[in-house]
Amino acid sequence: MNGIYKIEQEKIKQVALRAIKKVIFILLIVMVIGTIPAMQLMAREGKPENHIPSMLYSYFFTIPVFGLILWLAYKNLIKHFSGPLLEINDNGIYKWNSGKNPNVFISWAEITSIEEKKHSLLIKTSKASGWSGTGLIDIPKELEGYETVKNTINLKAGRA
Repeated sequence: MNGIYKIEQEKIKQVALRAIKKVIFILLIVMVIGTIPAMQLMAREGKPENHIPSMLYSYFFTIPVFGLILWLAYKNLIKHFSGPLLEINDNGIYKWNSGKNPNVFISWAEITSIEEKKHSLLIKTSKASGWSGTGLIDIPKELEGYETVKNTINLKAGRA
């Protein structure tokens, strides 16, 4: 069914939190990976136990900064997910990432696969890149009329 769809109002925070959890996981990996070379460098310079307090002090600074950045990102995601997210029409699928105009478009003929994930429906084209996000549209299950959208996409993409 053609139309403009948005995320259900009461589920916006849930979708934003899921996105932030991915970022937290990446930040933790970066912090651990960054700590290993620092510890090795300190071990070469002398007793590493003398350098541990200074490393802990740096964490006391970076963790609150990361927390502030994550909080601001979460607030921004809530704003982003409050507006229209998806438009389906006879030409294809448009997705808004931000702003008033859609900035991702996939025509029905370009769709190569439709995968149902745990929390979303992932639509891919032959140009799909997981790294840059081009050729991909990820539709959260919290979208208003999700089942109707899923059935429409399968039908118009010739997958039904």
